[in-house]
Amino acid sequence: MRRLALCVGAALLAACTAHADVEVAVEVEEEQAPEPNKKRTQATPRVQKAAAERDERSSYALAADVAAALSEPSLTRAQALETVRTDWQGKRYRWEVGVSAPLCRLGACNVFPFDHASVGDRIVAGWLPRLALSAEVHADLLERCGPGLCVATVEGTLKTFVFSAEEPTSLTFSDVAVLDVRPRREKESWVRRKADPRVAKLRTADAGR
Repeated sequence: MRRLALCVGAALLAACTAHADVEVAVEVEEEQAPEPNKKRTQATPRVQKAAAERDERSSYALAADVAAALSEPSLTRAQALETVRTDWQGKRYRWEVGVSAPLCRLGACNVFPFDHASVGDRIVAGWLPRLALSAEVHADLLERCGPGLCVATVEGTLKTFVFSAEEPTSLTFSDVAVLDVRPRREKESWVRRKADPRVAKLRTADAGR
């Protein structure tokens, strides 16, 4: 009987030990098994925002679009104005502009967008683009420009463009970078538009009488 009891006890101990081994094996396997629906945020690469591509159109091209929209019949003019606004706003441009220190204040740096002597057609536009400059860029621009009018090559994004029949045309450029500053050349005319040759002829005729 004692021998039978020992055998039964050994069998029970072996069974319990084997059962414990199975339990441990299952626990280890469950801890190492990956969760199928778990998102691994650390391994996800970050998508970098691409830099905005520069639109190669000039201020003279904008002036032509503005003039064309304003010349539309009254029934289609509002739609033409809105088309021009949406086509130009939000894009990045590189323009050469005339800079005058009295007009270029911190927070409201207005510049001249046209060299009227460089084009054959007379440009009639009453708007002066506004550059949103940081204090550092503004101070550097005025230091390089000096007291007189200079010419700067600037690049910026046309953030706001008010263009309608009810409000004056207004343009504001953000994220502005000043790429170059140079003196105004003798034959350039940034402030005044070219005189109408017909008016000049009439004045000459009146002076000769």
